[in-house]
Amino acid sequence: EKTYRPGSYLAPASKYLINPRLYMLAAIPGVSEKLANALLARFGNIRSITEALPKDLEEIKGVGKDKAYMILETLRN
Repeated sequence: EKTYRPGSYLAPASKYLINPRLYMLAAIPGVSEKLANALLARFGNIRSITEALPKDLEEIKGVGKDKAYMILETLRN
């Protein structure tokens, strides 16, 4: 069974049409759908994630210092 990442031309669109925030986060390199869901569960929306400090993101399982900075840099640019 194949697994498709967001942004892939074969990605099932319906899941991401329902939650475009999930699609946006999961499109960041190194951010899985599971991690995107955890970020949204913790912060509620993209804006809150963008305004968070790296140490706040590091509280999420699977997010280390480097990944926290990468996520924030991607969202802020």
